[in-house]
Amino acid sequence: MADGAVARWRREETRHGAVLDIVSDRACTTMLAVAFVVQRPETALPLALFLVQFCVLDTMLSLGFLHRDVDSPNDMHVVDPLLHRLNWSQPAKALDTAAVVLLVLSGVPVLASVAAIAVAAVKVWSLARMVRLLDARRGRDPPHRSAALRRVHARRAHRPVRRRRPGRAGRGGDGAARR
Repeated sequence: MADGAVARWRREETRHGAVLDIVSDRACTTMLAVAFVVQRPETALPLALFLVQFCVLDTMLSLGFLHRDVDSPNDMHVVDPLLHRLNWSQPAKALDTAAVVLLVLSGVPVLASVAAIAVAAVKVWSLARMVRLLDARRGRDPPHRSAALRRVHARRAHRPVRRRRPGRAGRGGDGAARR
């Protein structure tokens, strides 16, 4: 946290620096977690859950800033205040890591696992929200909306639906030969 704080204080924050910070935080955290599991094997499950949440889900979420006109995830409050509050505000950053680490250190691996799963659930919800924001920005339907669902929504809106037909030009068929 100190490296990012110094960069912000000196007004030297860059997008490349933010990506480097995200990647290096994950590398250092993974090394510390592995060393801790070697010393205390009973912590393997909660730390593995934490690492999946932090190194996979949180990394994808944190790198989402690259699709916006902001310098780092710390600036995401201008894009979506709720996403920022849940993921990059100082209390959220502290809670994401501290809850699991403190429960592991206190010798309660079951509660640490529950905390890691709860944080992962927030990250999954946040990732879904980020994808919806990106799709809305691009003017596309979210990827989870199937063609059938689009037809249902189109019927409700009383507008015709164009169905794709095999063999039409531009669709990979031989429609151009039929013209």
